[in-house]
Amino acid sequence: MSTQKNLVALTVGAIVAASAGVALAGGVSATGGRVSTQYAAAVGAATTTAARQVALSDLGSTAVTARLNAEYALNDTITFTFACACLVDTSLPSTLTSTSAGGQTLTFALLNSSADAATYRVTNRANSASTKNLEVTLPNTVKVDMSKAASGVSVAFSAATSSGAAFDTSLTFDPTTTDFAASKTLVTVSNQFAGSVVTSLDGIIDVNPAAGTTPLTTFTTGTSDVFTVKTHQATVTTAFAKTADVSAVTYTLSGDFSWATEARKASVFTPSCPSGSTASAVTLVASATGSVSWNCVGRDAVGESSSSGGSSSLTINAAGQTGLTALPTATFTVASSTSYFSPSGQSGATGTTTSSSTIAANTAAGSWTINGAQIFVPYMPYGSTIDQVIYVANKSSVTGDISVQYIGTDTTSVVNLGKVGSVSGRSTLNISPLIKAALPAAAQASGRLAFIITINAPANDVDILASYRIGDDRAFVQTRKLN
Repeated sequence: MSTQKNLVALTVGAIVAASAGVALAGGVSATGGRVSTQYAAAVGAATTTAARQVALSDLGSTAVTARLNAEYALNDTITFTFACACLVDTSLPSTLTSTSAGGQTLTFALLNSSADAATYRVTNRANSASTKNLEVTLPNTVKVDMSKAASGVSVAFSAATSSGAAFDTSLTFDPTTTDFAASKTLVTVSNQFAGSVVTSLDGIIDVNPAAGTTPLTTFTTGTSDVFTVKTHQATVTTAFAKTADVSAVTYTLSGDFSWATEARKASVFTPSCPSGSTASAVTLVASATGSVSWNCVGRDAVGESSSSGGSSSLTINAAGQTGLTALPTATFTVASSTSYFSPSGQSGATGTTTSSSTIAANTAAGSWTINGAQIFVPYMPYGSTIDQVIYVANKSSVTGDISVQYIGTDTTSVVNLGKVGSVSGRSTLNISPLIKAALPAAAQASGRLAFIITINAPANDVDILASYRIGDDRAFVQTRKLN
C-alpha cells in the first residue's frame, strides 16, 4: 500500500518543511522541439526500422522531468504515456534514479513498456524521509518512431499504488508554478514551407504606342511584364530542429495565354531562380484558361527564413511572340508546390520526391488592363442587305484613338484590325463605315462577327450603341464594357 495513505513516520525535517509552507508542484516538465511536417513524413517513409526511429534530443526536445507530489512506497509505479503510440520502448533505460532530498532517493526499475507507455516500479527507498518534490528524469535519448509521430509527440504522467490504485493526482499545489503539468508536448510538427507573391503582374496594354510598335501588343512601360514570387521556410515561434531536404519548387501562373505558342515560348517566357538553384524550361498551356509553369531545382530553392527566402521571377516578353496581333486583358492567379526527398537521405536527379502545397491555388497574381475604354459588341451581321450602326459617344475632353478586334463565326481567334479612326472629345461618331472598310472582303459580304472596340479615352466617359437593320427591321445589340 502506498505510504501516501499509511506512512508510518516522517522525518522531522520533512514535517518542518511542510509546516513552513514549502510550495510543491507535481507532474512533468520538458521543453519541446519542433520538426517540419515534411521531415516527419520523409523520415516516417524510411524503408528500415532503424531509419524511422529518432531520439527526442535530435527532435529538439529536452529530457522529461517528473516531479513527485506524494509519498511513494516500494512497488508503487509511475507511468509515462505517449499518446502517439510512437515510443520505441527498446530505447528506454532499465532504471531511473530520483534526485535526493533529506537523504531520500527512489530507485525505479522498468516494469513494462509498449509503444504507448513506459511504467517504472519503485524498487528502493533510501529511508523514511518524504518523497515529495523528488524528481525523476526520462532522458531525451529515448527514441520515437516518426512513422507514427506525424501529429507530434506528447507525454503524460500518472502514478499508482502497488495494488493499482491511482494517486499523486494533485499535480499543482502552487498556482505560480507552470513548469510542471499533467502532460507536456515534446515535439511539435508544423508545415515547413510558406510562399508569397512579391511583385504582381500589372501590365497596361497600350492602344496608342510609339511609332514602330503595333497597338495592343505592348505595354505602356515596354514589351515585358515581370512577375516575382517567393518561397521560404515558414515563420515559427520555435525554430525547426529538423526539416526535409528540398528538391525543387514548382510555380504555376494561370491566366489567358491564348496568344502564346509552343514554338515561341522560350522567347516569350524567361524564368529565374534563387542563387544555388536552376530554372527549368517552362511548360505552356496556351488557352484562355491556360497556364505557364516552371521549376526552381536545387536545395537552395527555398530560403532559410522568411527574410532571406529565395525569390523567383517570370519575365513575360510579348514581343517574343511573332505574328501577335493583340494581348488580352486578363486576371492571373498563381500556385506553387515544393518537392522534397522522401524517404529522407536521398538527393540528386534519381532521388524519390513528394510534394507539398506552398502557395494555395488561385492566389491573386495581378492582371493586365488596357489604357482606355474597351467595349464588347457580341454580335453584328454583315451582308449586302444589312446595314450596321455603331455609335461611339465620348464625353471626355480628350480625343481617343479607336482600335478594333473581331472574332468570326465559330472561331476562337481574335483578329486585330488596328486603329480605324479617332473620336474627338465631347462628341459622337458613327464608326460603322470605319470598321467595315477595315474588314476583309469576305467578312463584309457575309460575316457574323463580334467586336472588341478600344478607345484610349477614360473608360467611364465612353459608351457605344450598336444596332443593325435588315430591310425595315431594326435590332439593337446589348454591348458590355470589359474594363
